[in-house]
Amino acid sequence: MTNKAILEQAIQKAIDGGWLPCAPKYHFEGNAIYWDGDTTTLRESLRSLIYDHDFAKALWGEAIPLNSQELKEQGFSGGLGQVTTMGWQYHLQSMVIAEDPIKYLGENI
Repeated sequence: MTNKAILEQAIQKAIDGGWLPCAPKYHFEGNAIYWDGDTTTLRESLRSLIYDHDFAKALWGEAIPLNSQELKEQGFSGGLGQVTTMGWQYHLQSMVIAEDPIKYLGENI
């Protein structure tokens, strides 16, 4: 999947999840995303989008507590509620440290 397709899919899923973009309008040309026709701010605008908390919440939702069996299968000990499934905070943290954040986004939407 191209970066463009990943971003389009992620943006649509976030919009479907209730995210209302208040950032500058974006558009796609070829395999690139542009913000109001200004390519000089592309990198920062893209980071602002994919690392935005409201965008991440709408895209991945809140974390859900794992049940005891799931905890055991993942190698954790302890009680219910100590570990959660991968909600928006987990994904956002993982994407920030990923070598290729767009690739991470594509693999986790």
